[in-house]
Amino acid sequence: MAQEITDSEPLVEASDVSASWQSEKITMTRRAVLDAIIRCFLKLGYANTTTSKIATEAGLSRGALLHHFPSSDKLIEATVDHLTSVRIQHYRKLIQAIDPHASNRIDLGIDAYWQHLISDSYIAFHELIIASRTNPTLEKILLPKIKQLEEEWLKNTLVLFPEWKDAGQVLELAMDLTQYLMEGMAANRMTMTHHQDERKQRLLTYLKARLKVIFELGVQGRPIGEVLHL
Repeated sequence: MAQEITDSEPLVEASDVSASWQSEKITMTRRAVLDAIIRCFLKLGYANTTTSKIATEAGLSRGALLHHFPSSDKLIEATVDHLTSVRIQHYRKLIQAIDPHASNRIDLGIDAYWQHLISDSYIAFHELIIASRTNPTLEKILLPKIKQLEEEWLKNTLVLFPEWKDAGQVLELAMDLTQYLMEGMAANRMTMTHHQDERKQRLLTYLKARLKVIFELGVQGRPIGEVLHL
């Protein structure tokens, strides 16, 4: 016979509830610290971000910060992991919002990628990439994450354009053209001192037109040499 449960008997041990709350609190605090780091990168840049400034931004004491992240290496690793996750989730949402049957998927895909490149998470990640040029430890942490992001970008591209999966080097050309042109545009927005929106739109319009030609040839199975000379 099943034991009757009355409302006077706890369904969960108090110790279990306490442990669960402590775990959730730790997760929330760590997330607050990582979000504070992103804000510091955006406000101050990587070079001017210190543990004291991060703690202030997160509303913690420096001691509390060091309790959760006892070394700078641990803090950087967690930050890179966090930013990578935020970037992946952000870009997925942008791509998932596009109708996979839309006739202007290329235009919409480029617009989505541009929105990603001007997001806080991308700008903060770019701060780390610049800093890694003279920081071998940071470079070692970043490289596998950059590879992960590129794989994610390819995966999302093929979700949106499944007909391009056999385009081979032509697909690689199109993705390289898109990435290096658009990331260069995003990194150099500050140097466009006049007619910034007009110049940006002109470049994106040109890119969209070239991609339509490249992908049409890729789907047709044209060799990369032929595509390069068009």
